[in-house]
Amino acid sequence: MDLRGHGKSSTENELDLSIETLCGDVLAVLKTMYGNSPPAIVLVGHSMGGSVAVHVAAKKVLPSLAGLIVVDVVEGTAMASLMHMQKILSNRMQYFPTIEKAIEWSVKGGTLRNVESARISIPSTVKYDDSKKCYVHRANLMETEQYWRGWYEGLSEKFLSSPVPKILLLAGTDRLDRALTIGQMQGKFQMVLVRHTGHAIQEDVPDEFATIVLNFISRNRIGPNGVEIEWSVKGGTLRNVESARISIPSTVKYDDSKKCYVHRANLMETEQYWRGWYEGLSEKFLSSPVPKILLLAGTDRLDRALTIGQMQGKFQMVLVRHTGHAIQEDVPDEFATIVLNFISRNRIGPNGVEKITRKQIRSSKKIYNRGGNDHVLDVRKDHVTGR
Repeated sequence: MDLRGHGKSSTENELDLSIETLCGDVLAVLKTMYGNSPPAIVLVGHSMGGSVAVHVAAKKVLPSLAGLIVVDVVEGTAMASLMHMQKILSNRMQYFPTIEKAIEWSVKGGTLRNVESARISIPSTVKYDDSKKCYVHRANLMETEQYWRGWYEGLSEKFLSSPVPKILLLAGTDRLDRALTIGQMQGKFQMVLVRHTGHAIQEDVPDEFATIVLNFISRNRIGPNGVEIEWSVKGGTLRNVESARISIPSTVKYDDSKKCYVHRANLMETEQYWRGWYEGLSEKFLSSPVPKILLLAGTDRLDRALTIGQMQGKFQMVLVRHTGHAIQEDVPDEFATIVLNFISRNRIGPNGVEKITRKQIRSSKKIYNRGGNDHVLDVRKDHVTGR
C-alpha cells in the first residue's frame, strides 16, 4: 500500500507521518479490505515501511497476523543515519523535466539498480508542480523530521517481541545492532543477506525477493501457499512444487468460522455421483469417433475392455514413468510434448501438418486446468490453440 504522503494515496494531512498515524492507516486499510474476518496476514515492509510493519505487529491487534518480513532496515544504522538525513535530502536532485529523467536519476544515482523496476515504481514517487513547470518528489520528507526518531527508536526490541515468524532481509552486508545480533544467535528470526543489490532489494532483484518470500510462507505454513502446498507435495498429491504453487491455491478457500483454509471441493458430500463418473467409461472412450490417447502414470492398469481395444489399435497409450497421478503437473514439459505430438500426428490444425520442433515445445505456454475444464496449449509461435 502507498502510505500517506506517498504514491497515489491522498489524505487531509500529508505531513503527519508519525508512527502512530501510519500504523492506524495500515490497520484501517486491513479493516476496510477484510472486515472482522481477515485471512492469514503477512506484513512486508521496506525501509520506513519496514518500521511501520514492525510497529503494527508489535501492537498485537491483528489476531490473524501470521508473519513479518522486514526489508533492509535496522534500528542501529537507521538511528545513526538520522543526523545526516537533512543533508542527504537536500543534496539529492529536486526537479525533473520529465518522468523519464526521474527514472534515469534513480538508476544512475544508485537509488535503484534495476531500470525495469524503476520504470514501474518511480512515476508514482514524483508529481508535476504547475508553479515550477516540472516534476518534484511526491513525499516531502524534509518537512517530517519531527517524526523520524519515532520510526526507528526501539525498533529492534519490537521486532524481536513480535509473536510471529520473522525474517530480516539485508542488502549486501550484516549490519545487525546488538539486540538483533543476540536475537539472531537465539534463533528468534531468520536473516538473509542479499548480495549484489542496493537498499531496495525488492526492486533490484524482484525474482530473488519473491523466492525468499514464498519460501518463508511455505516453511512457516502460512495460508494456502504454506500448509496446502507443503501438504500436497509431501503427501504425494503432486511432486512438482512449482506446479503446486500455481494450482493448489485455487483448490482451497478460507473458512471464516474455522479461521483456516479448507478444501474448496467438498467431495465427501458428492458420493452419490461417484459411480456415474466412471461406470461404462471404457466403452464410451473406445466408441468416441476421434483419435484418442490415454496417458497412465507409472504402470499399465488397463481393464479388459481397454486391453482388447489397445490390441486392436483403437487408441494410443503412453506410460509416463517417475510421476504421480497428476501427470500434467508433475512433468509439464513431457506432458506438453506428448500432447503436441498427438496433435501433429493426427493432423489437427496447422500444428498437425507441420513438424513440431523442440524449440516450439519450449516456447509454448502450457495451462493445465483440472476439474473438467479444457486443457489448453497456446503455442504462441504458431498462433495455435489446441483444446
